[in-house]
Amino acid sequence: MILLVAFAAHVARAAGEDSVHLDSLYLKGARGMVPCNDGSFVGGYINCPTFPPGYYESDHCDRPVLTRSWDGGKTWVVEDVGAPTYAYSGIVRLRGGVLLTAHNSWLYGFLTSTDNGRTWQATFDTTQATPVLSVGEVIGMLFRDHRGLLYWKLGGELHVSLDNGKTFIWLRYSDLREGYYVLPTDGLLVTHTVGSGSSPGSIQMSFNHGRSWSQTLKGYDQGTFGKEDSMSTLTGCVIIRDTVAVDDRFGYYPDGGHNYQPIPRTMYWHRKEHVWTSGRFLQSFGINGIMDSTECWFTGAFATLALGPEDTVQRAVSRDIPVDSIPPEGDTMIYTRGRLYDHFYDLDGNIHPHGSNVYVPRRAPRPVSRLDRLYTCTGVEYVVGGHHLDTVILDPSRSVNARLSYTITPNKRLSTIVIEAVDTTRPMHFTMMVDDSITGRQWFSDSVMTVTKPVVALGRFYLDTILTCTYPEGPFMWYYNDTLMPHRIVGANADSVIFKPKPGKYKVMAKSPFGCDVWSNEVSITTTAIEESGDSENGRYSAYPDNDGNIHVRWTGFGPTPSSITVFDILGRRLEADVRISGNEAVVDCEDHQKMVLIMISTGKAVHVLRVLRPQ
Repeated sequence: MILLVAFAAHVARAAGEDSVHLDSLYLKGARGMVPCNDGSFVGGYINCPTFPPGYYESDHCDRPVLTRSWDGGKTWVVEDVGAPTYAYSGIVRLRGGVLLTAHNSWLYGFLTSTDNGRTWQATFDTTQATPVLSVGEVIGMLFRDHRGLLYWKLGGELHVSLDNGKTFIWLRYSDLREGYYVLPTDGLLVTHTVGSGSSPGSIQMSFNHGRSWSQTLKGYDQGTFGKEDSMSTLTGCVIIRDTVAVDDRFGYYPDGGHNYQPIPRTMYWHRKEHVWTSGRFLQSFGINGIMDSTECWFTGAFATLALGPEDTVQRAVSRDIPVDSIPPEGDTMIYTRGRLYDHFYDLDGNIHPHGSNVYVPRRAPRPVSRLDRLYTCTGVEYVVGGHHLDTVILDPSRSVNARLSYTITPNKRLSTIVIEAVDTTRPMHFTMMVDDSITGRQWFSDSVMTVTKPVVALGRFYLDTILTCTYPEGPFMWYYNDTLMPHRIVGANADSVIFKPKPGKYKVMAKSPFGCDVWSNEVSITTTAIEESGDSENGRYSAYPDNDGNIHVRWTGFGPTPSSITVFDILGRRLEADVRISGNEAVVDCEDHQKMVLIMISTGKAVHVLRVLRPQ
């Protein structure tokens, strides 16, 4: 028997004490309502009304358009925009209200808008850019997380940028065949494949910001849920308030394989517990879904279905419902390919299926909601939405080291709030109150902690020198002699280990959990890191220890007498040593009795490095 647990309990455990203040909609970035500084919303991405059915995402558009709403997302109009082409990837909001989207015609190209989406400019030199040649080279599913990291899908793999798309890291092995999610606030990454037929579907998660991946749930597991001869197919995955929910078409054969007994269920993964458990059955997910403030679940790929807390079976929403578009003559509210992709939740509490010109009337008013949160290193920037916003007040009794400033748009629907630390060397905590003359007061609490930095260290892997970086807080990029290191395949080098580093200076740059650009310590590799060799054109050099701990260096043939002999430890640090040369031999007396040392022999024309293992 499936245990049906109230979904609110799952949400509270997953989101913590702040769960009552969270927005009911988890915006994945693309196709959601994107707030603008003038009080309007733009409808998800730049579209093209002139495309025929079956177009390719890389096709050029002669007339790009945006949908815009001035009443909190309830009704929408279509407007022409000054953009070079349409953008399938979606639109994300950057700090200060700058909007960003991908450029479909150029590989790894982006566009930004500083006038609320009316005009768009390339962020790169188009004369030096690489043109897109196929659909697989078009950026899709653009998303920005709470610290400012930019994620996107390209060619079946996940990419991330620490600097708004100027450079990027390729997150290998992400297996991105369907969708992905970035769970706030810890940056957990989730990718999924939808099961059907002989393909069971699976859920992959990364707990270290994409450096490695684990398959945490897989369909068709035999004997799952305490039943023999059982099977399951994962047919959908969504995120609801920081909780992963998976539609599992589970069933088993109670009589040895003759009659199949379906027991469909919804599996939940909670961020704190890190385990999968069954809970409230949400039935079909479609492409995505949304839950309103009354815990009613809306979903559907070609039609909207609703499942309220009191319902046991999903019910189809009538098509005889209000229209939300006011298009110019001859236009429609176009999204993509005539299919419903996702739903969104307007500020009044109505549910809107994308790709349709209707909305589902609200079951209850939506409270003041946080629509965006972006940490700025020294503080945090919020965008909140309401019905008629009045004031924003910092609660001094529950705030430490914080100061607040805010603006409210002329239509009273949106407010941009900036909370900064008074002393940037100390942690900041705050609680603020947002007053709305229609829906009342809402509280929001947050913290900004001090910065942690990556650590780069020299080490050994068997007999090879290696460089390692430790930074559990997020992805990072290597710099060599103050220049970004490219990965050997594509993007920037973000590996945890660099083998056999060349001589030079190494460090990494990362983004802290609170939006700071942080740099590691710098490590210098000396010439002791060159490939070991004892051969020269005219002879061979060798070294061995004696029983007293001295090191003897000899050269044979017609090799020249060394101009210098220097001793280093395995981390490249120079050791004090007394060198006495006589004939074809040198005796090196090193007071530091490390077991393994490196002997660097310089002849003026060549340098040789020898390893010596001394007795202890």
